[in-house]
Amino acid sequence: MILVRLMGGLGNQMFQYACGRALAWRTGHALVLDPSHLATRHPTAPRRFSLDAFPIAARLATPADTAEAQSLPALLWRRFGRPLASDLTMACEHGLRFQPDLFPARFQRLCLVGYWQTEKYFSDCADLIRRDFAPRTAPDPALAARLAAAPSVALHIRRGDYAADATINSVHGLCPLDYYHRAAAHLAERVGRPQFFLFSDDPDWARAHLQLEHPLHVISDGRRAPAEELALMTCCRHHITANSSFSWWGAWLNPRPDKLICAPRAWFRDPALDATDLVPATWLRL
Repeated sequence: MILVRLMGGLGNQMFQYACGRALAWRTGHALVLDPSHLATRHPTAPRRFSLDAFPIAARLATPADTAEAQSLPALLWRRFGRPLASDLTMACEHGLRFQPDLFPARFQRLCLVGYWQTEKYFSDCADLIRRDFAPRTAPDPALAARLAAAPSVALHIRRGDYAADATINSVHGLCPLDYYHRAAAHLAERVGRPQFFLFSDDPDWARAHLQLEHPLHVISDGRRAPAEELALMTCCRHHITANSSFSWWGAWLNPRPDKLICAPRAWFRDPALDATDLVPATWLRL
């Protein structure tokens, strides 16, 4: 069994699932997801289990599945490296760099605790991950066709708790408007008459503050589920991401081989967080 502890919103949960799914695919173990920490890990921004929007190949954990991974010995293992007197192995991420050596070659039960924010954990089964993240409910067909037909650019502005919570802001920060202007100018030089489609958790702020020299259409209106907005992002031809796992997945799931993707050079405000492996090498960092 591979037990994945889920943390954060939809984009973070997708990274955690993708890492566990790739390990399960390689080893033949069953994949089990533990959502019990979602509501308590970030009290100012409680999360809910969101992966049920996709046809994932995993089941939710039972109390029996999680009992030992949440026990005092497991906590001591995470903090001090004390071995567990059982067949449970803990793989706990340290930092955000790619760490494949955390996963043993053989195990009976493995518990993954981390964010696992790099495609390097699942690049060898990318097609499988893309199939797992095909939404159960197709997005608005007329809008999806419009996005696919136009020289479209999905532009994502992430605010929410990044802007409202000082502690979260000190870690993540906000992408400045100058980043979006530079990214739009870069894509305009390479895409004939681009049209920009705005996705945001604060569309009113974005509409009031972002002025581009090219058509800008606001897609987010608060009525669509996150998974539907994500699916609409993937319909666009090119992308300008925020420092957000949500728009990371919107860009990564786009299947077009000729897509152009701009991502912020400073993914985190906290300089101690190393995002070197987070952004794929084919994306342009500005």
